[in-house]
Amino acid sequence: MSVPQVQQDEGTTHPVAHMPRPALTYLLMLVLALVYVGEATIHAGISGGFFDPSVQTLVAWGGMSHALVIEKGEWYRLLTAAFLHGGLAHLAMNSLALFVTGSALEPFIGRRWFAALYLLSAVGGGLASVTFNPPNIVGVGASGAIMGLFGFILIIAFRFPKGEVRSSFIANSVSALVFSTLPALFPLLTGGSALPIDYAAHGGGALVGAVIGVLFLIFWRRHERYPPLAAIAVAVSVAATGVLGWGARELYADFAEQSFAAQLMPDDRQPATDEAARAQADEIIKRYPNDPRGYFYKALVQADAGNTKAMETNARKAVELVEKYPGIFRDRFRARVRMVHALSLKNLNRTTDARDVAAPVCKASSDTQIVDILKKNGLC
Repeated sequence: MSVPQVQQDEGTTHPVAHMPRPALTYLLMLVLALVYVGEATIHAGISGGFFDPSVQTLVAWGGMSHALVIEKGEWYRLLTAAFLHGGLAHLAMNSLALFVTGSALEPFIGRRWFAALYLLSAVGGGLASVTFNPPNIVGVGASGAIMGLFGFILIIAFRFPKGEVRSSFIANSVSALVFSTLPALFPLLTGGSALPIDYAAHGGGALVGAVIGVLFLIFWRRHERYPPLAAIAVAVSVAATGVLGWGARELYADFAEQSFAAQLMPDDRQPATDEAARAQADEIIKRYPNDPRGYFYKALVQADAGNTKAMETNARKAVELVEKYPGIFRDRFRARVRMVHALSLKNLNRTTDARDVAAPVCKASSDTQIVDILKKNGLC
């Protein structure tokens, strides 16, 4: 801040030059940069390149959406998403806005409350994002947290009398707002496409910051150097760190599955009928070699052609892939894959092996049609 001093009470002044450095702001900027390097180099499935990580990678690293947070209950994503970015330009804009707001705010409220404010605003922005955005829109970025700082600065400016200090706080908050909206102007500046902006996250984070700012106006007494109730700020940071640790553990455990899922054929590219799927079997295998559906459809083609040995080879590959991460595929499809493999083994006079393959379907499948087929063939 470019102000000479801040009057705290009648007898005490705190020269800005002697204010502590915003070390936590610098640390947050470093963490955001390191996380981005991670997501840009360790991909899940399809790689979007260093400057544009794929959606699959963002999900695997902790991106948030209504489907993931509300429906699946992965609430830690409200925080993990705040440390991710969808591209280098996205990171640069948020880092610049964080530097502007953090440099002004951290020395005045202290690192404890600065950390708590940042984290609470991130959660507020995340909740707004998953509530108001379409279910499958994946949100990432520190924008919600940064807009919380902006909202707080705008309100806390009224702690000071009219003059240079209040004006400086307001100028910093407006600067953050400008930096946060710059991506929307990219088409005008570069002729390219605009970076998507999560306005819901911006609004949610700003609202949380503003509410905390109002509370500070009420409870932060003039003679106190830093805001009161620092223990609450510490508790918030400890709790958030615990959630981030939990999220990191869950994401690490699921990363291989997420990477596998990212290599599968997208839902909007799946053939509409079995006939169309059989016709596209070779193309599906070529484009999505880790998707069991291509091998399953190929096995059906070879069954029609009477090539039992090739049918068994492809059906076995389909079973191997479909059971690698069972939760990805529907139970009925898994049962169909096992049925086709079991029938191919029976046709090769490997009845014992066929029964072993069919056993999980015979015991647990609720699909009576598939179970009846296996029973008629003596495999259940």
